[in-house]
Amino acid sequence: MNTNNRQRIVWMLDESIAHSKPSDWGRIVALEEELVNLIGNPKFEHELPNPIEGLVKITKELVEEKFTTIIDLTKWLSPSLRDLFPNTPVVNEFSLSRVRVTSSPNLETSGYTTTMSRDKIEEAKRGLNFEKTLIIDDTTFTGWTSGKTMDLWGIDPQNTTHAFLIANTGKLGKKQKETDPEPPPGAVELLQSMGSRVIFGHDLATPNDDGWHLKDLHQHPKLSEAFNLGLRVLQLIENEGPDSEIVKSTLNRKDVMDVLFPERLTTGEISRMTAEGKFIPSGRVDFNTNGLIHTKNPLLWASRYFREHIDLQRVIDNQGVVAGVLAELHSLTEDPEALTESSHELRRVVSNELLGRTENESHHRGKEGF
Repeated sequence: MNTNNRQRIVWMLDESIAHSKPSDWGRIVALEEELVNLIGNPKFEHELPNPIEGLVKITKELVEEKFTTIIDLTKWLSPSLRDLFPNTPVVNEFSLSRVRVTSSPNLETSGYTTTMSRDKIEEAKRGLNFEKTLIIDDTTFTGWTSGKTMDLWGIDPQNTTHAFLIANTGKLGKKQKETDPEPPPGAVELLQSMGSRVIFGHDLATPNDDGWHLKDLHQHPKLSEAFNLGLRVLQLIENEGPDSEIVKSTLNRKDVMDVLFPERLTTGEISRMTAEGKFIPSGRVDFNTNGLIHTKNPLLWASRYFREHIDLQRVIDNQGVVAGVLAELHSLTEDPEALTESSHELRRVVSNELLGRTENESHHRGKEGF
């Protein structure tokens, strides 16, 4: 928890660790720390919480529980969960992914894609008992994903425990004057108000804190080209303003979109996915607006909000060094086989911690970075 008045930016390592080989963990942590030191805006306090410490903390709170069903929204925690709860079914085929409007510098949330339609969910529910359910995810800011998961699966919030490596204990906004209404609750308060139990390894409290997944900075298929182009877009936003016509027209150019937003969707594609039950509109975007382009996993290097938390001029001055760090991180976190190795090593680490073994016995993971 942040105890000073300076806004805190939490840089999340969990996905970088989950998608890399354990032998590389120390190097990855060192590189991510170097990256934050290179790009972080000095007016903020910057933190990189240890995801393994967070995982061990929530595991110790969960291990004595007797759940009837577990829904793992991360997928990569499933081996650890099956070890801890060998007699409990673990569902990891279901997930929700945020989609944003990329033709606008505001990157409004269009909605969420789902890996399972309602019919598939109904089919999967057969034989499952939701009398005491655990829903686990890596991070939550608003609580929306966890709440929607309960809604789609017909799970009673009062029978549900939610576990996160990092969770938002704050509010979604700030009162400008005393007479203003209370801002909406953040994830922890929202889920608790629904009757659920919430546990977490680390916390942040918006609006004084904010956070980013570090892997989102280096998981692009055309990383070098996208990084350089993203910086040019941020400079354009800085010089011309986010709502200027030149910014809007630049973001709508096909050559720019091809590089920055390779996973984009048209409104027509989203309409078809909605009809198939594979897209859930947010209610915040008018899909009748002409020319809207949407994308999963938008590039942070082109985000005006991300720009607020970095020292743009320092990034530009050290562009070659930053690009080199990003390239090495990309190479270390994009190996398809690494996810399996990492999941099994995390399972071993958790088992060792619960058995009270010493750190020295965890001999073959790259723990020196932690």
